[in-house]
Amino acid sequence: MDLINSRYWPASSSSSTLYSLNLFSSVRELKVIAPALSRQAFAKLLEHCTKCGGRSGPVCGDTLQRSFLEFSYCAFEEDNLSCGAPFTCPACTPNMLAISVDGNRKLYRFLRNGSSDSSFFDGAFIAEDTSVSAFVDVLHKAVKQLPGQGRCGSSSWTAAKETSRRTFKLDEEGMEVAVCRHGFLLKALNMFRGEIIINCLLLNVTLYCCYLYVALDKS
Repeated sequence: MDLINSRYWPASSSSSTLYSLNLFSSVRELKVIAPALSRQAFAKLLEHCTKCGGRSGPVCGDTLQRSFLEFSYCAFEEDNLSCGAPFTCPACTPNMLAISVDGNRKLYRFLRNGSSDSSFFDGAFIAEDTSVSAFVDVLHKAVKQLPGQGRCGSSSWTAAKETSRRTFKLDEEGMEVAVCRHGFLLKALNMFRGEIIINCLLLNVTLYCCYLYVALDKS
């Protein structure tokens, strides 16, 4: 308690390593302003400041991460007890500025298994397969596609191509999910052609329409 009252956070039970609470406050601000800043990059920044100050010694990224997570949890509990204002992310509220989309191609399913189980979240969280197929067909008719290539404008990505030797025997390759920068699930769809760019476009359009509907409803 004496260390915490002195604005220090012990990294171990023996208090052999201490972190300044001002440092953790700076980390929290950086994670909001620059979400792409990694733990390794911040540790290298601290090491650079150490060398510029005429000191030596590496910064343990694992210890820094664990201590920062402990500090964040305690700060969260303190805000709840004191009825403080909840944390708001400028990238997520009041309007969603950015989302992350990725696919898991290991959720294999085969028609020959004879399974007819329906999804509990079909149409709510997971987009309906018929709607996805209709959206893909409309764009394929409007934009000329090159077999085996995933194109968006003048760019081409190997990961976004619609044909693959490894998955051509699969009836359903997996699932593609859109999340916010905090990892909260927003929308998903079943993949039948791989992680094609059209899937990302559909998830973005769907989420945009949802937020637009909520905004119009509030106004």
